[in-house]
Amino acid sequence: MLLLSSGLLAEDRQSREAVEALKAYAVYKMANYDEAFARFMVLAEKGNIQGMLNIAHMLQSGLGVDRNE
Repeated sequence: MLLLSSGLLAEDRQSREAVEALKAYAVYKMANYDEAFARFMVLAEKGNIQGMLNIAHMLQSGLGVDRNE
């Protein structure tokens, strides 16, 4: 039962992070880059790959932050 419970907890965490990534992307698409960067940073700090990729893109493009390749 513990193994099943752990699997469900991991799946729940992934689902929450996926929803947060979609919310951050919606903010990004509305050109609210400062808020999007902050949201993606929270995800990236949790180890979320999508958050990390979007932070890298925003840094490279200079969206919401000073450009830094």
